[in-house]
Amino acid sequence: MRAEFAASRLSSNNHFAPDRIIIDDENVVLVRPKFFGAEQTIIPIDKIGSVQIGAGIFMVDIKIKAYGGQPIEVSGFRKSEANYIAKILMKNKKKK
Repeated sequence: MRAEFAASRLSSNNHFAPDRIIIDDENVVLVRPKFFGAEQTIIPIDKIGSVQIGAGIFMVDIKIKAYGGQPIEVSGFRKSEANYIAKILMKNKKKK
C-alpha cells in the first residue's frame, strides 16, 4: 500500500510548492520542496510514537512523534485528510 498527501498551497510555508506526506508499508516520508531540490525526512512506521492533529478553522497541522527522534510537523491539511493520515499510520503501526 502506498498513499500520498499534499498540503494546501494556501497554508503557511507551502506557497511555492506544498509539503507532501508519503506513506507505505514500512515508512512515512515528509518531503519539503526547496527552490532547488527537496528535503526528506523518513521515519520507519514501527518508530512512530504518536500522531497529533492540531485544531484549525480551515486547515490543521499534523505532528508525528517518533521514538528517539525529532517530531515532524506539517501544516495545511483538511481535517478529514489529517484524520485519515493518522488512521493509516496507527493501523500500519499495529501490524508491526
